Amino acid sequence: MSIADLNSKLRTQSYLDGGIEPTSTDHNEFQAIFGDNKQAIQWVARMASYYAAERTELAAKKPEKKSAATKKPAPKASS
Repeated sequence: MSIADLNSKLRTQSYLDGGIEPTSTDHNEFQAIFGDNKQAIQWVARMASYYAAERTELAAKKPEKKSAATKKPAPKASS
């Protein structure tokens, strides 16, 4: 199922099978989209926590350049 199809279906219901709780259909589709990519799932959840207007504002925000001072030092080699 494409993201557009998923979005369309979820406009009128909370879960893919139309019930009040997720089912194996929801689980399977979630796995198909994200798999076990925990960081991607967390990123989506964090981004979704912003209102649409806030996400729109982010489009104009330039990424901050990391300076050498903010980089973590390399671990010391054990002797």
